[in-house]
Formats: sequence, structure tokens, C-alpha cells
Amino acid sequence: MANTFTPPEAPSCLRFSRGPAACRETAAPRRASPYSPLLFRQVCLLAALAGMLACRFPGHGLLACALLALLTLSFADYRKIALFAAFFCFGFVFAFARMPAFPAAPAVPEWVRTAVTPEVPSGGGETDGPFETGLPLAGIVAENDALAGNRSRLLLENVRTPGQEAPLPGKLVLTWQNPPPDIAGAGPGQRLAATVRIREIRGFANPGVWETESYWRDRGAFFRAWSRDDGTRNGKTPPYVLEGEASALWRLRGALQEATLAALAGKNGNARDISQAGAVIPALLFGDRSYLAPETLDLVARSTLAHSLALSGMHLGFAAGIGYAAAYFLSFLFPSLFLRLPRQKAGLLCALPLCLCYLWIGGAPPSLLRAALMLLFWGALLWMNRPKVLIDGLLWAVALIVLVSPAALFDIRLQLSAVSVAGIGLAAPLLAALAGRPRGRAPGSAGSRLGSGLRRLVSVVLGMAAVSVAAQAAVLPLVLDAFPGTGLWFPLNLVWLPVLGMWVMPLAFAGLFMTALGLPAAASLLFSLAQGPCAGLLSLLGAMDAAGILVSPVALRPAFPAAAGYWLLLLLLPAVAPARAFSRRALLLLCLGLGLAAGPSLYPMLAGRRDSVQLTLIDVGQGQSVAVSWRSEGARGRLLLDGGGFASPFFDTGRQVVSPVLTDNKAPRLDWIVNSHPDTDHLQGLLFPMDAFMLGRVASGQNLGQDMGQDPESAAKPTLAVRRRDAILRRRGITPEVWQAGDVITLAPDLSLQVLHPAPDGQALSSNDSALVLRLVWRGKPLALICGDLERKGINALLQRKSPLEADVLVLPHHGSAGSFAPQLYDDVAPRLALAACGYANAWNFPARKVRDALAVRAIPLATTAANGQIAVTWDETLAMQTRFARE
Repeated sequence: MANTFTPPEAPSCLRFSRGPAACRETAAPRRASPYSPLLFRQVCLLAALAGMLACRFPGHGLLACALLALLTLSFADYRKIALFAAFFCFGFVFAFARMPAFPAAPAVPEWVRTAVTPEVPSGGGETDGPFETGLPLAGIVAENDALAGNRSRLLLENVRTPGQEAPLPGKLVLTWQNPPPDIAGAGPGQRLAATVRIREIRGFANPGVWETESYWRDRGAFFRAWSRDDGTRNGKTPPYVLEGEASALWRLRGALQEATLAALAGKNGNARDISQAGAVIPALLFGDRSYLAPETLDLVARSTLAHSLALSGMHLGFAAGIGYAAAYFLSFLFPSLFLRLPRQKAGLLCALPLCLCYLWIGGAPPSLLRAALMLLFWGALLWMNRPKVLIDGLLWAVALIVLVSPAALFDIRLQLSAVSVAGIGLAAPLLAALAGRPRGRAPGSAGSRLGSGLRRLVSVVLGMAAVSVAAQAAVLPLVLDAFPGTGLWFPLNLVWLPVLGMWVMPLAFAGLFMTALGLPAAASLLFSLAQGPCAGLLSLLGAMDAAGILVSPVALRPAFPAAAGYWLLLLLLPAVAPARAFSRRALLLLCLGLGLAAGPSLYPMLAGRRDSVQLTLIDVGQGQSVAVSWRSEGARGRLLLDGGGFASPFFDTGRQVVSPVLTDNKAPRLDWIVNSHPDTDHLQGLLFPMDAFMLGRVASGQNLGQDMGQDPESAAKPTLAVRRRDAILRRRGITPEVWQAGDVITLAPDLSLQVLHPAPDGQALSSNDSALVLRLVWRGKPLALICGDLERKGINALLQRKSPLEADVLVLPHHGSAGSFAPQLYDDVAPRLALAACGYANAWNFPARKVRDALAVRAIPLATTAANGQIAVTWDETLAMQTRFARE
């Protein structure tokens, strides 16, 4: 289809000419539409989208509107300017009426509130409260997604509990680990009843970072629950009842999926025992990634190939390509057919049924639905012999999507899909050049016929590579913002995607067809052939990882103005390439694009000249992570103390939370990484920054990897996080420093960290009680005391040393647990503000009620990441303290 697109042209007023006279000829002062590739109705659609963007992000929307007007409007045409403004206002009003700025949670019934956030009696401990009892719920299955690591994520609606008339507000997201077969295959319309632990959906509230809370609220889901069947509870499956039947199409799809898995497993195999290469096939055909291990997805993600395993418009394009290939072969069998029907339209007729079938087989996820809608628009425009179908079809499809669901505009999946297609449109001239016949040979000559098949094959491969490069270039700002890693191994896409589209997908479709015909032997053979390149790819990635070269360096996450400047420069590229001279507006837009692209990252260095120190308690859920940044006497730097973390193999706190916070319009550089102690909720989130950032030095306390309070045999077995840390440090050639009480670490002139604990006397303490305690001092003023996970023994040892402890801010020991309750510590520190790092509705009720009460008696305000999200405390050059909360 790419060959039917009309190549985009440069804006007339931006075309470079041979001199001022030529510029005056091509850019009449009263020209109605200087941006010729876009029709005015398309400009108006973009203006409406900018207005919708402004409803949630006013600065972003206004900037997009201004740039669009500069690119496409003649300021002398007041009528078009008025229409442009009217569409912008319409988009804003439409979004305001249909979608709140940020969806708020509805009123929660009392029975839900007590189950989600139980109250703990005054003086109670952190284990008080009905957290483990669960709640009997029943709801209707709306969606069922198969996730990596044998998980099913079900979206339930109309959720109720026995004895209560009011339903659960909104929808419930239920994630089931190792689900029974009927749960894994549950379809829309079935009723599921189970006893689960319910929680309100709360994301990690860190400014400038994408989080799940708004995503699920946009979809009407406000609560989530977890369940699992892994044999840990006496081998019993959690109690549940699944009633009703899914639709006939869903059941037919399930039967086809089971037959496919049986063909992959062979006669004597089990579907759960298929190889990781075989697990790629159900991921590509059905969107079922439950057979893929988290380690496999991690390898694929670090190689920048993760998008190739997530069903998207690219895969639907592969299906359409198979349809067009079928039309090409039909031209040899029935050449007279194309005297009545052009080959492009015949290809469309062959592609549409295959794409619709793939949409059904893939479970119709939003990404495939949107791609199919775009394809339908393109097909309709192509059938009507309309030119420039790519941009027109894209805009009409996006307009329809956001009319039905305005929140889809803020869905990263739609953004990636739409921007990548727009990038492909910019690459249309290159695609046309690759597809053209070599000059100098007549169409029917022997030289033309000789090797024509090979030339066509090379043309297709190069065209797919060009499409991939264009799409990746267009979505680069979105990828840098949403996904950590700069794509060092992006060239693998140029090899893997043609293999995927021309070998793996066609053979997988052929195997699926044989499965549907009831020919398992033929299907198994075809699936085996399709797996070959997948196995080779995974082996290559495994070897690269073992050699330590499969790294994914982190880049600065661009601010929206920088992304807008980048896209502006891309749009101007067709005009700049043949340049000799250019108009004033072209010069203005080039300078504006360069300024926007570079300005946000340069501004902090040029404008922030005043000395200051900032302590940021990052919201990492149930864990702790403290970032310290400073500018003092001309020296600048950053330190990361702990990174939070979870034991789950499906979520990397360092990659998905800590790294985006640290790289928000900032270079991925740290002067120090410090680990207070090696517990998972402090160490695991450090591993990704430790591996991917530009790094100065690494430090830890005495306890570098074993619990000193354990018996020697248990203590000699380091945790997985500790082993990963040691491997990273060995690969990078970094020897960690060991800090102990009495050390003073100079960070900058007049800025230091005083190490107050653990003592160098070798006293046997547990991992928590031997955690580092650090006191941040600037210009002689103690700013903060950070206590790690100290408990009673560690706190007593700290107090007995009689070290000065006073500070403006106290980061409470052990997340404010009852086991770390220390009134004397609160008195000795006498803070102006106490902070606790803890997760919302955590299972231990941190911070404990008696800790809260003791602080309240002393009139010490308490802020927690659970209630306030990220907490940033800043001291300016006058040592005045200011505090900002992500949640007010």
C-alpha cells in the first residue's frame, strides 16, 4: 500500500529557492494554505485535537496549536484563522464536557472503604487490621488479557458483594497468577465470583512520570485485586465460581488456540512446557504472552524488539501484506482479472478479510482495533480513488476514536500508533524510490526480466527497513518519555522485522490455517519452521547478555516543548534538504524548532544559578528511595540513596519508577549511589540505575549482602538482588565503598553527609538494624536525618553514642513501623517535618498509629508517600525550607 501514497511536499512558504526573488514567487503574502500536503479540513481536525490536549495539559495544547498555525495558516486569511480557532475551542469544550481534567474516584460505599482502608485502633501495631481476610465479590468479565509469566488480567464490571445492594463503583482489575484453565479462558459476558483482597488503584505519584492510576481511571476502573494458584496454600486453588458461557466466537477462538498450543507441544508434550521460541507463536497470533517468561521479555525489551511481540498496527500490516502478496500471485494465475480491477484494489479485497480474521483471533485489543479502523479508512479512500490516503485516513480514524473515547488521546498506545504512521508518511518518497524500476531498461527487456524477482525482494526488504526507521524516528520522543533505554541495539530491528514479516508471520498464519482444517501434523511442521528464527534470535540475545553487551543506556526524558521542537524539525526536513536560500518564516520555524528542542534541557543549567539543596522522597510504593541534588559554590551533583523495589519478577522499580523520575528533563548521571542495607525494598530499585546510568561512586554500610543477625549458613546465601548488584559492579569495574559511623562524606563545598550508623565495633545486628543512618549538613546547618530501616536495637545503639541528631527533616526509621517507635529519637532530632516512605494501604499499616500519635503530641507534622506521593524538600541559599507534595 505504501506505493499508492503521494509523497508529502514541503510547505510552499518554506521551500528553499535560489534567491529572494524566487522566494517571493513561491510564497505569495496572501497565500491561503502554505502547507500544501495538508488540506484545510485536516488542519482543523488537528486543531480540535490540540484543543482536547489543552483540556488536560493547557500548556501542551496551546503550544501545539501555535506551532500548527505557524506551519499551516496564512495570517492574511482571517476566515480560516477564525475557523481554526473555532475548531480548537470546540475540541477543548468537547473534552471538558466528556472528560474531567483528571478523573476522580467516585464516592466509595462504607463496606468497600472498611475493606480497602481499615482503621487501626490507637496504639495498635502494624499487623492489626483485616488485610488478609479477603472479600467475596462477583462481577461480569469485560476483558481477559494473557500476560507474561502465566498471568491473566481480568476486567470485571458490575461487581457486587453478597448482602450489599450498592455495587462496587467502577470496574475491578483482577490479576490472577497461574490461573486455572477456565479462568485463563474466561470470556466477556461470563460471571466470576471469588474471594479476593481488594485495593483502591493508586499509582506512583511522581510529577512528570506516567502512572497507572490515571490510565485505569480513564477506563473506569478504580479498584484492583490479586489472586494466585501456585500450590503455596496447601495446593488448593482459591475458591471461585465461573458461570455462564462466552460468545460462540470467543469459544471458537479458544478452541483454535488450544489446538494451536497442542500442535506446538507435540504428541506427548504439555502446553506449559513449550520452548520460549514456541511461546512467541501464541503471542503473535492470539496476543497470549502467558507462555513467555519474564526473563525472555526482559531480553527482548533491552534489545528494543519488545514492540514486535505486542500486537499492534505493524502486525496487522503484516497480515495486509500477505493479502497483497496473494493478489500479486493471482495476477499470474488470472491476468485478465486485473483488466477490470486494479491490482491495488484487488490487494485490498484480499487483505481486508485476512485483517478482520486476525482482529478476531488476536482478541480485538485496542491496539488492533485502532489499526483496523485506520485500515478501513485507508481502504475506503483508496477504493474511491482518493489521493493522499495515508494522512487523510489516519486523521479521520483518530478523530472517530477520540469522539467515541476522548481519553484515548492520552493513551500511549494510540499516540505511538498515530505518530509512527505519520512518520511513515514522511518516508513515502524513500519508499517510492525503493519500489521504482531501475532506469535505463525497457519493461520487457531481458535485462529487466533477469533478476526482477530478486530486485522485488530486495525492494520489499529495504522498504520494510525504511518504514521501521521512519516510524522509530517519529516516535523517538514518546519512546524516550514512556520507556527507559535509548535503543542502542535498534539496528536489530532492521534485520528482525523483515524476517518477522516475511517468514515468521506467514508461516504462523499457515500453521493456524492447517490447525483450523484439522491437520495437526502439517500445522506442527509449519510452526516448527516459524520458530526457527525466533529460537535464533533468543539465542543471540542470550549470548549478548552473557557477554555483557546487551545494555540499554538511559537517555534524558524530553519535556513536551523539546518533543514539539523535534517534530517541528522533522516536518521541516523535506524543505531543508535541498536548501540554498529560504523564506523568513522558514528561518523563524527552524530557529523555533532548534530552540524548543534544546531549550528545556539547557534552561536549568543557565537559569538555576542560585545555590540550593533538594531532598526528594520518591514514591516507590512500599519501599524507600531518597534522591539528593545540590548546587553549592559552583558544584552540582546528585545522590541516590536506596531505590525501593519488590520481589515480583514482573515489575522493576528502578526501570519503571526511579529512572523516569531521575531523567525527567535531566541527564542520566549520578555522582553517588548508596544502599543503606540490602533488603529488597531498598536495593532492587537501585540495580537499573546502577547498570544504566553514568555513575560516579557506589557506597553501602557494613552489611554488604548478608543478614548479620542470621546463622552463618543462611547469611552466606545472598539474595538475587545482591547477586545482581555484585555482577553489575564487577562488569562496570566499580568497587563499592563501605561507610561506618564517624565518616564524613564531602559532596560539595559546605555540603556533607555525616555517617552516624552502623558503628565500626562489629556489633552483631540484623540487616535492618545495621542500615546506614545519614545526616545531611549544608553550611553548618543540619538539613535531614535519614534513618534507613533501623529497629529498636539499631536505634538504641544510635542513641547511646550521643551523636548530634537534630535536623529540619526526619525520614522515619523502617517506614514508621511500630517496631521502630522511638520517642527519644523524635525529641533528639526535633524535626520541623517527619517523612515516611510507605505504600498506600500497605499490609503492615505503616506508619503505625502510635508513631503518628507520638509525632502529633510533639506538634511534628507527618507526610507520607502513601498519602502525599513524591515529597520534595528544598533549602535555598538563605537555608529557608520549602516543601512540595505530588498529592495535596
